[in-house]
Amino acid sequence: MAEALITDPKEWRAALSRVVVLVRAGDTDSAQAQVAVMTRWTPPDAPYEASVAEAFQAAASAAGADRDVVAFEWLWKKAFNYWYAWGSGASSGGEGAARGELISQADAAYQRERRQLGLG
Repeated sequence: MAEALITDPKEWRAALSRVVVLVRAGDTDSAQAQVAVMTRWTPPDAPYEASVAEAFQAAASAAGADRDVVAFEWLWKKAFNYWYAWGSGASSGGEGAARGELISQADAAYQRERRQLGLG
């Protein structure tokens, strides 16, 4: 029997850890079910989304270092979902440009890590 979904937004770090464990074990369906719960949470503020994006990015990079290509790609996709959600919440052009720079840095890291894995 699968472990119950984490439904409390205050436990987002535990939920994210659960997602990483599931995807690294090859259970992307259960991982996606947890992500679906997480995406319904109303973030208390924009930095929440950036924190989740950074955590997914770090997990994806760790998966890449372990040569787990499936987890690498899956986790990077989730990282970008959160990066773009965070970026879209900018309240001014200057803030949008600053957020866009961080998203560009994440994309550059993704492309670099893909090349290191021989994926392009």
